[in-house]
Amino acid sequence: MIKEDRRRKKPFVLYTRDGSRILGTHSTYASALRQERAIQTNSRKARKNPFNAVEEFERMIESLSDKPRKIKALMAEYYPFSVNSPAKFIKDNPLLQVYKGKHFCWLGEAGSVLKLDADIVVPREDNEFDYEKLAAVACAPEVYSFQIPFRCGFVHLKYLDCCDILEAMDDASLFPYYTPDSDDVGLVYAELRDGNHRALGALLSGEPFIYAQLSTSDLDEYKNWLAEGKLASSSNPKLRFIDENLI
Repeated sequence: MIKEDRRRKKPFVLYTRDGSRILGTHSTYASALRQERAIQTNSRKARKNPFNAVEEFERMIESLSDKPRKIKALMAEYYPFSVNSPAKFIKDNPLLQVYKGKHFCWLGEAGSVLKLDADIVVPREDNEFDYEKLAAVACAPEVYSFQIPFRCGFVHLKYLDCCDILEAMDDASLFPYYTPDSDDVGLVYAELRDGNHRALGALLSGEPFIYAQLSTSDLDEYKNWLAEGKLASSSNPKLRFIDENLI
């Protein structure tokens, strides 16, 4: 975590997650954030992260780092309610539950929300990114002192079977952001169907996870599975993942 200490010559201090040890001191928040992201990237690699969507987009956000006016202008353009009146935005959605992250909080419908680790989130293949918009979200924690509220986007869950992995080994373009491994059979991942800029931007900011709304089709499939007593398709990794992670 990053804290500002104006008594220091380099006021932006990166601590371990529990705050017990200093990992580095920096002149700018952006510099501290880069070190934090590097540590998180190495941590993900250490625990064998097969999906690298976040790392693929990291180079896109450098253009806005240390440009607070530009960041604020873009956020006000794309997410005016989230940054101009965040408390009112939350208050105006009383039926939605607020799920808190590190720099962002997420508004979603209780009972259909998933907390998703950065390692399993991928954008939809046909999503057209506005890289300034993406960078603005990623750099927003540099210029706002409050948790930025976002509406949860929707995700569709998928899982890898033997055929998927063999196809990925043969043609990498079939599964973007994925490095195939035979040990990944049954691995569940979340494809963003809506809110790609919000979700990936938040993860690029250093958030270790996001909250997202389960797609209607996935939720209906899960409800039918529950109605059948979890007997049918009991070996389906996606249904088991939903059962263990739905909040």
